[in-house]
Amino acid sequence: MHPEFDGIMDQTRDLERTAVAMVTNATLISPDVVKAIHSSSITRICVSLDGPDAAMHDSRRGRGRFAKALEGLHVLQETGKPVTVISVLDRRTYPRILELSWILAGQGLADQHHMCAPSYSGSARRSYEEYALALPDYHEVQALVDGSCQGLLGAGLYITFNSFWPATGAHGASEWPRTLTLSQARERTKDLYAIVRSNGDVRTTAAAWGRETIGDAVVGNLGEEPAATLLGRADSAYRTRDIRQLPREVEAGSKFQVGSYAGRAAANALMSMRSTPFEELDLPVPTQPVRPLSELDMLANPFGDMDMANLARQIAASPEQWRLISHASGIEVAFNRATSHVTLLKPGETDALLREYAAHRYSQTAQARASRR
Repeated sequence: MHPEFDGIMDQTRDLERTAVAMVTNATLISPDVVKAIHSSSITRICVSLDGPDAAMHDSRRGRGRFAKALEGLHVLQETGKPVTVISVLDRRTYPRILELSWILAGQGLADQHHMCAPSYSGSARRSYEEYALALPDYHEVQALVDGSCQGLLGAGLYITFNSFWPATGAHGASEWPRTLTLSQARERTKDLYAIVRSNGDVRTTAAAWGRETIGDAVVGNLGEEPAATLLGRADSAYRTRDIRQLPREVEAGSKFQVGSYAGRAAANALMSMRSTPFEELDLPVPTQPVRPLSELDMLANPFGDMDMANLARQIAASPEQWRLISHASGIEVAFNRATSHVTLLKPGETDALLREYAAHRYSQTAQARASRR
């Protein structure tokens, strides 16, 4: 446990306009931890669980960890916070991963189950062949998700395979027209956010993928300049499109070792360049300007009157958990802090959303008055 865990939980209450996620293996969840989380402004708890039983989970996480994690998940329900379970799949575990989804749904232990592929980074590089998914495996996992998503959603669990598009460039049949997880949005566009390192460095993410980075994209340090100045500098870099990114196919080859750019030598070469300023790199692969959020292919999907009414109804039901964000590219982002989902709106569609929202709020007020009479 972090020695200042209680203090960190206390300070989250100062973050009024921020979604605060906590990631844990759930093996040290005590009554004091539950109390601290319950009184905090944590908006989502993410728990790592890699299989439906001890044999699968413990083979990766250590003996006895599955039982502790499952017990921790049960106790975390007392925090009153939404819970997302994150599973890192390999070719041995993915055929049974939906067994875990149904356990989570049946016991009410999570409201989301996110699946992802192991990336060629960190300690996984030493034995990556043992865990890596082949390209057909990505399609198999997505087919499992597509076939079970509606049944599990009806049971109260949202499931998704966050690594499918980054590895294949394809979309799953179960994807929503304009809504995706924040993790998926970060994979598909690089101008959505900035990174603040623990040493105070603020950096753009155009050169970042997985847990490794390519090139030094630091725009400054919080110890030397105000946050507004540094974030403004990152925003300006994205708006001018002066910085570049690696194409998706290149990232897929480096991060997952799939596709035409797969190869450990190339990936290792890219990772060795992460301390060099991005604009000074002599990369062995092509780069391209950062694609803005406004160019995501999802924006071509229809978003009809019923979709708009449904989104407005959700916001009207819990307005405190939503934020409407004007993005630098001209797109509006409806962000659900409780689920960490983003819904993309084109210029002009926000006005329709606000009209629908006002109508739902008026209806709620009228019903409340009628019930008091």
